[in-house]
Amino acid sequence: MKRTPGDIARRANIADAASGFPSRPVVVVYAMAPADLTYNTTSQLCAQADARDWRVIAEVTDTGPYDSPLAGRIGWNTARWYINEGRASGIVLPREADTAGVPGLTEWLREHGAFLERLPVTVQSTEQQAAM
Repeated sequence: MKRTPGDIARRANIADAASGFPSRPVVVVYAMAPADLTYNTTSQLCAQADARDWRVIAEVTDTGPYDSPLAGRIGWNTARWYINEGRASGIVLPREADTAGVPGLTEWLREHGAFLERLPVTVQSTEQQAAM
């Protein structure tokens, strides 16, 4: 039986509560990149989130150029859904992502007690990775 993101989150929350340790921040990794770069980008962001002891609940990707506005992207709205529903407390995205075009982003994050973290990624196409 395939577990849904909600199933995974519930199990992780139960494990955190049972351990007696404070829970780790839960984040959504959001990447915008052409299709041949999304895996590389999300894997780097997940590794950096793990290094910060953040638990990644979902990896959301949108294909397309970086200069496309965030507000109209389906993946961005999915990442926001995790914050709105209280399933995540932060969104991790590439440093290159332009969030300036998202009206009210700072206020929305503050209202939900959430954070947005831009992390550096090394962008390599599938062909560049194979050449290494």
